[in-house]
Amino acid sequence: MHVRRLSAYAVGLLVVGALLWPVSGWQKQDSFPLSYYPMFTTPRKRVVLYAVVGLRHDAEDLAHPEVIPPRLIGTHEVMQAAVMLHRAARQGPRARRQFCAQVAAAVATAADFSQVQTLVLVRDVYDPLRYFTADGQRLERQPVHRCQVTR
Repeated sequence: MHVRRLSAYAVGLLVVGALLWPVSGWQKQDSFPLSYYPMFTTPRKRVVLYAVVGLRHDAEDLAHPEVIPPRLIGTHEVMQAAVMLHRAARQGPRARRQFCAQVAAAVATAADFSQVQTLVLVRDVYDPLRYFTADGQRLERQPVHRCQVTR
């Protein structure tokens, strides 16, 4: 009877240890089903997003641009557009020129963007906590590439 009780305690300790192990932070990779959900538990300092914005002939600053929708970027899916923007921005000047020319051709034929003269691929930086709890403003905006919309 004494051996049965010790083995039951040992199994119980093993189960509790297996459940607490992911929370201990000892391992650095996620392991389903004993997950510590790193996508939620890892603090994010800053998030970088890329966007294409349009400038009208009377507005040369980036203060009040027209946001170019995903359909003019080449897809109707928001996440696909985000990936396309990220790739174009990261692949270098040639890829940025090609991407901007494709978007400019689409904008040139879009009636609702008839006043847009210049496209700017921008890099926006956000603090997620501040975005959702305070003012909702980006921390910074940097132009990555510019191109003209020819009609």
